[in-house]
Amino acid sequence: MRNIVLYLSIMIITLLITYLYKVTAKKNIINVQSNNNLDNKFKLHNIHYITNKKIPYLFIILISVILSIYSGFLDNNWSYDRQNYQHVFLDEISRTSNITDLSYINFEIGYLLLNILIRIFTNNPFWLFFIVTFIFSYINLYVIYKLTSKYTIVVLLFFISYFFFYDLYLLRQAMAVSFSNLAIINFLNKKFYKFFIYGFIACLFHISAIVLLLLLLVSKFKSKKLYLYGTIGCIILFITFNITLGFIINNISYFGKYAYIIRALNSSTSIEGTFTVILKGIPFYILFILAYIKYEKLKLLNNNIHIFTFCIWICGISWILSINMMWFFRINLYFLLPVLIFIPTLIDTIKDKNLRNICYFLIIGLFSGSIGITMFKSFY
Repeated sequence: MRNIVLYLSIMIITLLITYLYKVTAKKNIINVQSNNNLDNKFKLHNIHYITNKKIPYLFIILISVILSIYSGFLDNNWSYDRQNYQHVFLDEISRTSNITDLSYINFEIGYLLLNILIRIFTNNPFWLFFIVTFIFSYINLYVIYKLTSKYTIVVLLFFISYFFFYDLYLLRQAMAVSFSNLAIINFLNKKFYKFFIYGFIACLFHISAIVLLLLLLVSKFKSKKLYLYGTIGCIILFITFNITLGFIINNISYFGKYAYIIRALNSSTSIEGTFTVILKGIPFYILFILAYIKYEKLKLLNNNIHIFTFCIWICGISWILSINMMWFFRINLYFLLPVLIFIPTLIDTIKDKNLRNICYFLIIGLFSGSIGITMFKSFY
């Protein structure tokens, strides 16, 4: 209970600071008025209209420090991953500063170099968790303030959608996701050389960041048929994955050493639970249906609609696939923040105020319920 109370306290403090910034800097914020002019709304939400607005760096730093202190002092006993990262930092990195001698750890070179750099100054694991969370919080809060004027609701979603919670123990991926979101900003602004630079840095922390290349495919195929064919392909993958992987491992000697993967995959639901996995996917299914229905109309108002729609789709599909494929849900972490940023824009297309409020409460309620179950299982 103590860990949950602390998490909620940190969330409330962050929201209060965010609201304080909104009150004290109204003149510097693009104010989205409630009206029936969708074109004006989407101009305000469109990345090309809002990426040049003033960024509250001091507020972002303050929030990042608070979140980092919380992460640094958080008890590691509830998470195997945090224990493992602490073990590598304390025991493995201390043996050598030669990166080639650490290849047996099977961690990406970027993360190992970060550990070595921190060990030069301190052997206290507090600073490992502090620094990773600070980088994660600073970059992703920067992205939020950069891409939306409705940052208060997005910061709330930042906490209740498991985006920040997973950062507390998936350290390598937290770093990769952060640089991936910087890559996505540049992709949306068609600065592709920066997209590849940030994407490469992300891969140095977790190789799974290579999924960002899917954005190149989506940028070329903007038809709604992409989601139909993609969904059919994922269903086939869902049904045949274990059988196909089992056949390869059992019949090709080279892959025999990976037989443990099958056992891990078959026990995947014990980590999140089938019910929780399904529950976590529901908000994305609702958002995707809404985006799909309004797709052609939205496409006329915002050139990036197909990118945001794809992010919603892959977040939903990843939770379905994770029922049968262990840890597949981690893929959606690379596309989750753009979805959170896009939620207010998408829901604001609903003209009826009461229906809009119902959608907000539904999405917030579903996210809160799923993260609540996950936190309860993790901390207890």
